Amino acid sequence: MSKKLRIRTVVCVFIVGMAIGTISSVVYAAQAFSTAKAYGPILGYRYQNQGEIQHNNGDSQVGGYAHVANPAGTGVPTGYMGAKTKLYYNGSLCASNDWYYNETSGSGTVSMRIPVGGNCGNGNYTANGSTRAYNGNGYDEFSINTTPAIRNY
Repeated sequence: MSKKLRIRTVVCVFIVGMAIGTISSVVYAAQAFSTAKAYGPILGYRYQNQGEIQHNNGDSQVGGYAHVANPAGTGVPTGYMGAKTKLYYNGSLCASNDWYYNETSGSGTVSMRIPVGGNCGNGNYTANGSTRAYNGNGYDEFSINTTPAIRNY
């Protein structure tokens, strides 16, 4: 074997070894968001909601999240924002939570991220939910668009 061919072989083996080492150290994680939905003004406040789905390798739970926020970045009074999250497994409800409302007083809450976790088996998971805005005599309710699916192995 010529010296040039040996160097080329060593370089190729090194590159392949580095590629295999890099690939094996990658941590699997999946995260997806639904399209955001804006609504309001309701009692002078505008809102935006969005769904999120997330799964990290090694974690048995898949997480679904409901996001609700005042996109202007100003706080809303206590109890004005509510959110509820639903997690679906292969199209069927896997887990959900009850309504959560902002509890911050003073300057108020700008945003909330409400989680629900579940493991209903290997398959496809999506998340959605609902948000509420106080209207002076109860709440107006708004659906959250469904996230793209992620797979739990």
